[in-house]
Amino acid sequence: MSAPEALWARWEEIDPLFEQALERSPNDRHLFLVEACGGDTELLDAVTALLTATETSEEQARPGAALLEAVFPHPSPAREAPLDTGTRIGRYRLLSELGRGGMATVYEAERADGVFEQRVAIKLLQPGADREGVVRRFLGERRILSGLTHPNIARILDGGSTDDGQPYLVMELVRGEPITRWADARRLDIDQRLALFTQVAAALQFAHSRLVVHRDLKPSNVLVTDDGQVKLLDFGIARLLEDGETSPLLTQAGGRWMTPAYAAPEQIRGESVTIAADVHAAGVLLFELLTGRRPFGRALSGFELERAICDTPAPRASTMMTEGADTEAAARGSLPVALARTLAGDLDAILLKALRKEPDARYPSMQALLDDLERHRAGFPVLAREGLWAYRARKFLGRNRWQVAAAAAFAGVLATAGGLLVRQQLITATERDRANQAAQRAETEAENSRLVIGFLADVFRGRDPTQAPSDTLTARELLTWGRERVASEFADRPALQTELLQVLGTAYFNLGLLDESVVLDQQAVETAQRAFGVGSTEEAEARLQLARAHVANRFWTAAREEAEQALEIHLAGGGPVGIASTLRVLGDAEKALGNADSAASLIERGLGLYRSEGLSEGLPYVQSLLALAPIRRAQGRLEDAERLYEEGIPRYQALVGRDTELALHLNNLAFLKRTRNDYRGAAELYREALAAYADVHGRGHPSSLTLAANLAGALHLAGDVDGAFTVLEESVRASEAQWPEGHWRVGSAYAGLGRLLLRVGHLDDAEAPLRRAVVIFRDLLGSQHDWTTSTEAALAAKHIVSGQADIGRPYLDRYMAYVERQWAEADSTLSPDFVNLVEPLVLVLSDLGLEEDASRLRALLPSETNGES
Repeated sequence: MSAPEALWARWEEIDPLFEQALERSPNDRHLFLVEACGGDTELLDAVTALLTATETSEEQARPGAALLEAVFPHPSPAREAPLDTGTRIGRYRLLSELGRGGMATVYEAERADGVFEQRVAIKLLQPGADREGVVRRFLGERRILSGLTHPNIARILDGGSTDDGQPYLVMELVRGEPITRWADARRLDIDQRLALFTQVAAALQFAHSRLVVHRDLKPSNVLVTDDGQVKLLDFGIARLLEDGETSPLLTQAGGRWMTPAYAAPEQIRGESVTIAADVHAAGVLLFELLTGRRPFGRALSGFELERAICDTPAPRASTMMTEGADTEAAARGSLPVALARTLAGDLDAILLKALRKEPDARYPSMQALLDDLERHRAGFPVLAREGLWAYRARKFLGRNRWQVAAAAAFAGVLATAGGLLVRQQLITATERDRANQAAQRAETEAENSRLVIGFLADVFRGRDPTQAPSDTLTARELLTWGRERVASEFADRPALQTELLQVLGTAYFNLGLLDESVVLDQQAVETAQRAFGVGSTEEAEARLQLARAHVANRFWTAAREEAEQALEIHLAGGGPVGIASTLRVLGDAEKALGNADSAASLIERGLGLYRSEGLSEGLPYVQSLLALAPIRRAQGRLEDAERLYEEGIPRYQALVGRDTELALHLNNLAFLKRTRNDYRGAAELYREALAAYADVHGRGHPSSLTLAANLAGALHLAGDVDGAFTVLEESVRASEAQWPEGHWRVGSAYAGLGRLLLRVGHLDDAEAPLRRAVVIFRDLLGSQHDWTTSTEAALAAKHIVSGQADIGRPYLDRYMAYVERQWAEADSTLSPDFVNLVEPLVLVLSDLGLEEDASRLRALLPSETNGES
């Protein structure tokens, strides 16, 4: 093999070493490289040549792989020169090359089809021999990975193939620095670095929850923007955990999708890859972020590196810091001794657990790793050191110094007195202690009540006690301030912190900020576990509130999982009321997931518990009765459903009055009337429900927007088109006032208005709101997201009936073929969320006279679609 071939084959070793050397001062680079290369002269000469090339102003701006190409031209004809500026790929125009690796080249590009302006990054798969397996996975995963919508993951927006068959991905353009370089440049302390890492771990946990493992986590794939937001890159090479295929690329020489220095032992050996590999890579990344070194940094050459990863136990981070040079540590903004003290103990244990050789011995999930880091930061025992009595005692002493000191002093007094007092005196003292403890508990509860009242009063008043919140924006700001106070002021009172987190979660829910509500409810679950123990009834209640938030946010699967865990806890030791209320929430989730029979069984079981306890006159029983009604309708038992509504709604109103829950029951009864063609009766109930909900939560709340859409549909069917327009136009204004610009709920409001305009024949007026919705969905969710494509399909229908079939017909046919594939792949069924997208399109197609197209899609829908809350 020629020298250039040998160097290109070792690019995955050269690249990280070159990056690390660039981060050091010129005076320190040579000694660093001599030590890191460990006698590998070929590697040392290659990196030194690259560093020498960077000394010229012309070469400094080149990415690493492009620089290697300049210094050691690749001998293979398959490696192409960079594409020219202005080259078109799909609907994009290339601007410049951003980077190049062994598998792909990344370009900055701009949208060039005139629809709207957008800067993106395009990752173009390199041509080469025997890439069939790469291409297959590249194309097969593109659609699924586009669903990884998370603030800390660079989104995949689009994709396709060039005219000569090279696959490409279109990704969000991220401008930032590698996480290690960003942290060092700002001289972050240990706690700040841990806070930065939590963004990485949260993004990975999100991906894992959707069965995607990254497989190539490293600093260059974790960028931090100027405002401190982490962005994970290169999810385009991730592997789907639910994909049973074993790719030959995992063991193919030169084709393994990983960076050896950050790979797990099972990746090195070519074994099956699970989320444990990402946990290991996260451990390496955290190790480097905290210490400036990788755990196996002294064995960087080829086989030695792989052998060290597989066989050599990871060192303690604190030990590596004390071995570091003072100048290097000073450059990072800390001294070795101070860092070593911080890293010793908990963080060492956490890192060593994440870096275990055996996958099963590591943390079972990124959430578990995050939880241990949080325990460390809060001063609680970490699971990585679980079982060491002396360690747990030290942690208790550290958190409760004054209490323990006082207890010790008191114990000494009692011990002295014990030798002097007679038995009766000891009995009297014991009774007195019990009374004192009861008094102390009462005093603690009273103090907690005072703190809660004071906290809520402060939040209501705001920072300036002379001013009260006057609108939603102010309330949102005050709640944000309240969140900060709960985190900072009540960290040592986890029981009280749990209650406050639940209060704030409910407040966010009432403002319609469902995503924030879910986050706070999740924190409440974790805090309840710390305060009351895993498996406590308090944890179960916190999980139940989280499940309700997931239901409102239409995260049905997550709601079912939380409700199932809450039910398991209540069954193990909770009362019948707790079991019955959990069964109702679980039934709601099962019904939304299309499992009507299972949902009915759960609700009936809860009703039986209430009756057995003599609670059939209470509100929880009535709530379960009304929860059963929409399930009966889904089972086709319409008379039973109507009977339950007629029994339950008056009873509920007598017990509670007109509130938001009553509004949802009115909505469900209205849908039942709509199915029986009583459109005016349905409209009256929808209007009453909308008024009840908007009075409490505002017109822009998600549930208010849903009720308004239902009302507009009923008005349209009843022949009141003007009334329907008025309702939807108000929804657009309310959503723009309630939500940030570009939020998907704003896009949904525009889409609803555009579809109604199409249905009544106002074709030209419909185009603007539909295009606005498409732009919002594309920017936020990507061009392949189902919301984007379904809205574009409505636009395509407009083009067809407007005499532009050459534009609209190909797209509409492709969309319908896509829906049919989804239906076939899911065993001849569509998910409830997919049905909610396809059903409105069927109505549009039918009203536009495209009945053949409407029938084609209608055949894929369930016999009765879900129109209830």
